Amino acid sequence: MTRDPLSRARFAATAVLAFATVVFASTFLMGDATWVGFLRAAAEAGMIGGLADWFAVTALFRHPLGIPIPHTAIIPKSKDALGRNLAGFITDNFLEPATVRERLAAAELPMRLGHWLAGDAGSAAAAAHVATILGAVAEGTTSDGVWADLEHVMLDLPRRLPIPELAGRTLERAVEGGELEPLVTAALTGIDRALSDNADYLRRRISDESPWWVPEALDDAVFTKATEIAHRFFSEVAADTSHPVRSIVNSRIELVARRLQTDADLQRRVMDKVASITERDEFRAWVRSGWESAMASLGEQTTGIAQTLKSLGRRLQEDQSLQARMTNWIDGMAEPLAGAARAELQTLIPATVARWDPEDTAGRLEQWMGRDLQFVRINGTVVGALIGLVLHAIVLAFE
Repeated sequence: MTRDPLSRARFAATAVLAFATVVFASTFLMGDATWVGFLRAAAEAGMIGGLADWFAVTALFRHPLGIPIPHTAIIPKSKDALGRNLAGFITDNFLEPATVRERLAAAELPMRLGHWLAGDAGSAAAAAHVATILGAVAEGTTSDGVWADLEHVMLDLPRRLPIPELAGRTLERAVEGGELEPLVTAALTGIDRALSDNADYLRRRISDESPWWVPEALDDAVFTKATEIAHRFFSEVAADTSHPVRSIVNSRIELVARRLQTDADLQRRVMDKVASITERDEFRAWVRSGWESAMASLGEQTTGIAQTLKSLGRRLQEDQSLQARMTNWIDGMAEPLAGAARAELQTLIPATVARWDPEDTAGRLEQWMGRDLQFVRINGTVVGALIGLVLHAIVLAFE
């Protein structure tokens, strides 16, 4: 009959122990010759070593001989602690932020992604998968029941992610990399243009707010001079990236970025605001409408998706600035995402292990590592026999 590896190893270990026992018993029928003493000492020590190791190995998984001896059946009793320790081991050794950042940097993800997407096979495969998935999802979400489940996932995700910390790190990296400068320039230019486009309205407001006794010519002069100063100010700041005002803006943004990462009260308020937004019916309707429109459009655009992905791949290969920004973004996301993953695993793994049946858990672990432990029993018997020989020789030497 064919046995599994564990059964074969257990049979071998038991056979070695039985052999040592038979030899030990047989020595009492062999007389008192010197060599019999050595044989008996070796067999006796081997039998003791084998029995001790059998007890130790068995005690890991069950009570030896079914007797509830203290500190036996260790794995079934310690199953929950095992889950907690396993979660700690994984999170401490694989999800440390420094380790995650190091591995992500070594992977050179922007370049590798760009190389894959730039190729015809990669972009076509990615586009086909995207189109297939989006088409299937778009078709499936026509059902109110399916959409209810999908909506729960999509709307619950923002509440589970560390959004304040992610936003803070993104802002911090953007300021460090100068990526906000074009936005500041655009904002200043937009304000300047808005002043010009609404000059007549602003002039009327000044006239309405001005005291009756102030001459209209004076209002015109003040307004003209004020708008000239404002236009000159916004133009100067927009044109000069080293302008002191820009430094003040960057400092304020950096302050907000730091607070988003460290200020627990601000983080709570942001998450409360996110939760209040996602709970509104208008937001849910907007998400569903946008999702269905996007899915219906993208699911039919395989060729366009492929070309877009290929173009993105070429940019990732050629544009060092884009590579640097993407690498910077990945590095900034590593710590908060690792922290979120650590928190999830520290809950998920112990909860999962806690649901396992203790006896089944012990059985599975025994199948996994029990074969090697049976060789511990064999080694215990053999090493015990050798030690018995040595000790018997030492005793005879001193007699």
